[in-house]
Amino acid sequence: MIEAIRAVSRGRRYFPHHIAEKLAERMMRAELTSREIEVLQMLAHGLTNKEIGTALRISENTVRKHVKSIIEKLEVSDRTEAATCAIYRGIIGSPLESASACSIVLPVSAGLAGLRSLTAIATGQCRSH
Repeated sequence: MIEAIRAVSRGRRYFPHHIAEKLAERMMRAELTSREIEVLQMLAHGLTNKEIGTALRISENTVRKHVKSIIEKLEVSDRTEAATCAIYRGIIGSPLESASACSIVLPVSAGLAGLRSLTAIATGQCRSH
């Protein structure tokens, strides 16, 4: 407490160490580009790389590069976890927000991974960094 008072009296800002560490950690994380956010939104809707490429008029290979970059930046292990955690962290909106509570439709390509995503979102079991 005394350290905080001294810092503020000198015109400085004071942050407790645990908060300063979290701020530094957050600042070190690379920000997603606008294109990566577009790709992420489409991932969350269950689109394949080919479908995303067609929609954005880019190659499937470019989509793969974006997905790899997204996974690295969000520090997750796969595309499903990337979409789930992006929704949980508020980076993108949930595809369920536009769906009726009684009619949730998952694309066939989502399979079991899509169901896991829905469960993680609904129960808040996404890793938060």
